[in-house]
Amino acid sequence: MPPQSGVDVGNDESLAWLFDAKIGLVQARRGHRTAVDALALAWFASRVCSAADLRPHSLVDLGAGSGIVAILVGAVLPELRMTLVETQPRQVDRAQRNATLNGMANRVQVVAHDLAAPLPLALGRFALVVTNPPFRRLGQDQPPQSEERRLAHFESTADLQVWLRRVAESLADPGLAIAIYPWQNRARLSQAAKVAGLHGHVVQMRHSPSDASPTRALMVASRQPLPATLIKMSGFSLHPDGTADSTYTDEIQSFIETMTRSSWAPLSPLSG
Repeated sequence: MPPQSGVDVGNDESLAWLFDAKIGLVQARRGHRTAVDALALAWFASRVCSAADLRPHSLVDLGAGSGIVAILVGAVLPELRMTLVETQPRQVDRAQRNATLNGMANRVQVVAHDLAAPLPLALGRFALVVTNPPFRRLGQDQPPQSEERRLAHFESTADLQVWLRRVAESLADPGLAIAIYPWQNRARLSQAAKVAGLHGHVVQMRHSPSDASPTRALMVASRQPLPATLIKMSGFSLHPDGTADSTYTDEIQSFIETMTRSSWAPLSPLSG
């Protein structure tokens, strides 16, 4: 049975226990809800850190939403301290509750901030940056009525170029940034990273190996030229052919299996 949550859940919210009840998530019932992109982004960040022999101690998630990406990464990197940057007040509150729900309140600080403006200097720079930027532009598609979903999916005060500038400003040197974006718009992502002064490498994500085309682009970027181990990274699939969406490839399943509460090291509370 799922554990007791110990956090408040509003009438307009749901509480889900994911990945064999290892991860709890409070999210809106009708607003923005997590999808498989969060798992893909978190797993790819872990894969990149392993390939680069990087053991980061600090992470920032830009546009963190309910906090699920950072929580997934934090569940497999027990020494990681995480800063979650989000502009929507309800999502800021959920991110804090989700950190508490998953036993990470002493490792997480949640910052309410609009990425149209530079991050506060006091936050410093981070060894690992993860981000799932809005991928639709106003005027190209009809935005949803839900403001929460609109701000999650549609560019508003910060377009992709500004968003990637914030990524570059947040990134320590050395340090790595990981972003996810629609595959068909990968050239726009790469160009925005280049203008922001980042060196990037993009790999493709497919739903399953036999799919005709990829669905997402995963980019690893740095302020310095990337090492050969990262440039040589190839694409991946989420699910084996002919399996249900709840069945993952061996690499991703191994990532999920490392998400255990016993791996979460006790740390002193974050200040500030």
